[in-house]
Order: sequence, then C-alpha cells, then structure tokens
Amino acid sequence: MPETNEPGLDQMMAALRLQASGVRGTLDVGPLAAAGRRRAQRRRLALGGALAGVFVMVLGGGAWGLATWADRQPDQTFVADSTSTPTAAAVAPVEVSVDTSSWPTYSSPQYPVTFRYPPDWTVGGETGGPAGPLDGCDSVSCVLFVSPPASASTASIELIRSGFSGSVAAGSAVRLPADVEVLGSVPGLAGWSLDGQDQDGPGQVVVVRSGDEWGVNYSLTVAGSRANGLALGDQNPQPDHPEAAFSFSTNVGNLGGRSGGEAMSTLVAILATVQPNPGYAPTQPTDDGTGRQVVSVYDAMTTPTLGTVTPDASWKTYTSTRGNVTVRYPSTWTVDDSAGGGVVWLVAPSGYTVDLLTNGSGSRQCDQDRGPSQVLGTVDQVPVPSDDGTWPAEVRWINGGEYPVWLGLTRADGSGCYLTGLAVGGVADVYLGSADNMANPTPEELDQAVAVLASARRAG
Repeated sequence: MPETNEPGLDQMMAALRLQASGVRGTLDVGPLAAAGRRRAQRRRLALGGALAGVFVMVLGGGAWGLATWADRQPDQTFVADSTSTPTAAAVAPVEVSVDTSSWPTYSSPQYPVTFRYPPDWTVGGETGGPAGPLDGCDSVSCVLFVSPPASASTASIELIRSGFSGSVAAGSAVRLPADVEVLGSVPGLAGWSLDGQDQDGPGQVVVVRSGDEWGVNYSLTVAGSRANGLALGDQNPQPDHPEAAFSFSTNVGNLGGRSGGEAMSTLVAILATVQPNPGYAPTQPTDDGTGRQVVSVYDAMTTPTLGTVTPDASWKTYTSTRGNVTVRYPSTWTVDDSAGGGVVWLVAPSGYTVDLLTNGSGSRQCDQDRGPSQVLGTVDQVPVPSDDGTWPAEVRWINGGEYPVWLGLTRADGSGCYLTGLAVGGVADVYLGSADNMANPTPEELDQAVAVLASARRAG
C-alpha cells in the first residue's frame, strides 16, 4: 500500500471510533482481533493491506487500543438513540432490474437467512470454493462471501452472523451513516433492528445505499434504523437467540470491487432475495477443556518435523529488501506481491498461504490467544536482537482446533509469550508465518511451509 494512503487509515480509525461510541460489552480481546483477520481481506485488497494495518494499529494501543474497542463492543444490542428507532412509514418495494428466477439459492443451517445469487458467482471462503458446514465460523463471527467471478470487478457481499449465542457479529456492530439512501423495501420481509429491541412490532426490511471515501456500499437494515445488523421474524428472536442477528452488505473498503453502474443492479438484486431460513439450526459451541466456549472446526494435524523437507535446486528464492530477508519456496508455490505496501503472499497449490509482511503486522502473542504453541527448532541464520542479547529465530507452530494450524518465525519475549515481528536488519520488522487461512494445509504443504520458514536468511 503506498505511503500516500496512510491518512486514510486515520480516517478509518476515526470512523471506527464513531461507530463504537455509545455501546458497551465484555467481549474478549483475542477473539475480537481474530474476527478482523479474515483472509478474504487479502483476496480483493483494494487498500493493499489497509485493514491488517488497522488491526495492527489497534493492537499497538496508542490513543485508542484494542482493549478500548472490546470495552465498547455491544453484548447483544446497541444503545438506542433518537436516530435509530424504526419508523412506521411504509416504504415502497425496491426496484430490481435483474431476473433472479433462475438463480440458485444458498441455504445452510449455520445462517439464519437464504438468498439467491448469479450462477457464475460463488458462495464460501475467499478462494471461491464451496461453503463448508461451518465456513468462516469462529468464536465471534461466521462469515460467508458472495463473490463474483475472478475476472469481474464487481464487489463481493458479506453475510456475517454471530459465532454463537451471546456474541455479536463484527459486521453487525457497524453503524450506518445518518444520511443513508433508502432504495426500497424487500417485499414481505419483516425484521428487528439490532438497536431496536424496544420496537413495538416488526419493521420493514429495506435496502440502503451509503457512500464514504472508499466507495458505495449496499446493506440490509430495518426502516429508520442505523444499525447494520438485524434479525427476521414476526417476533423478535434476539432476546432468546442473539445469534439470529446478522448483517448482509458489501464492504468495498476492505474487500474492494465496484458497486456502481451495472454492478449496482446485481448487488441490489442479491440483497432483495433474502428470506428467513426455516432450517436454521446453527452448531452450538463446546468447551475446549479450559472453560472457553469455541466452535471447533479444524482437524488437528500430525506435528511436523524441522528438516523433513529440504529445499533443492528446483526451489525459488524471494528477497525482501525492505525486511532484509530472503526465503526459499517450492516451484509449485506462487508469489503474490500485487497488494504492495510490504504485503507478500507465498501461496501453496491448495491456497494455503504464508505471509511475508513488512507492514507492521507483527505482534506479541501468548498461548492463551490461539492455543498451546510448540517450538519446532531454531533458525541460527536469522539472529534477532533482544534486550538480553541476540538469539536465533524460532520456528513455532500451533495445531488445529478453533483455528487452522499456524506456523511462524518468532522470538520468545522472556515471559512465556513470543513476538511475531522480527528485526532482521531491514527498514521494517518482518512477519513470516501463516496467513489467516480458512483451512489447514495438506500434510505435504505443512512440511513445505516449515521448510520455507527454516530457509529464512538475512539478505545482507
């Protein structure tokens, strides 16, 4: 991401502060941060890593740290204000200029609504594959991406719901601008706003349009409300089932894509097909053995061994002058540095991705954040300075469970935790480790990824 885009991050942070004001809650910091780290943000990254930068800024504290964001998150509802009470005024049906009668319908027991989408679009993770039974689910949010063909520039749509009862979906916690344009109602669809649990009765569900510095977005909401989240039904399900709340909207600031012209017709048509899902029966969380409620999705993998795979002459080399580091990678993998701004992805054939980031994405992690970690070995050729000397980097891994397996080049910080941003003599620290993937690698790719990390060397 060019440095000239940095002021936009300040504006994004200001917008997030505005959206968070006046709400309360007790969500854990770790799961909330995880909710923002969707690899789909990498698929269409119009801002070249801007969202990752935002969460790094948040993790870094400053004037407005992540703890503040967590403190301001709602437990179930927004605090209603004079601008958020749905009105009784009738809204005419939205005009849909696209024939949706032949479109396939998406339905999953994990999501409270069904919807139609164009036959050449995909529903699922960011790689375009079919949706799994718990695609995108974790402790905070479950996310589906409704995406156009890779060759198209149209924006994607996110369907986000709470991961389980008692949590609030990240997308639902967004406040719509006060000057949204109501495009029309969805015929026969009644709903309850996330900030309107005092409604006398269900309100009309409407499609709205709003613009900001990143583009134009379309969302579903309840007439008169400024909440991006809503629930459907003649009776409000949220008091007993807060997981029934969802958001369904574009997000061009994070995912990119066009939302004007012909794209608008398709996006509005998709939103207008939403209906209640009679088969909604989401998977409930389980205790992970430590008293934490999680949605366990990912299978554990066999612990890899450093040295099982050794780079040979067929492996290629990537050098980051900004980070002063080189790595080797298999010839079957590809390198994607199109996002710029110190964001590089080493992508395995399955789509599993190792990040090489010099955009400030490193952080301090502890085993309670994602699960118990294990050091597989050290990389003596990558000495990392610390307060008490210079030590080799560690190849660390975390097995599957609530999240996919994770690998990273780290340094212990002396307190039982570890750092994922390493000073290797460049102009910026280096994060070398798993991207926020939606799935585990294959066993072969896991061994290769370990070898990629172990191949790291100082470039100069």
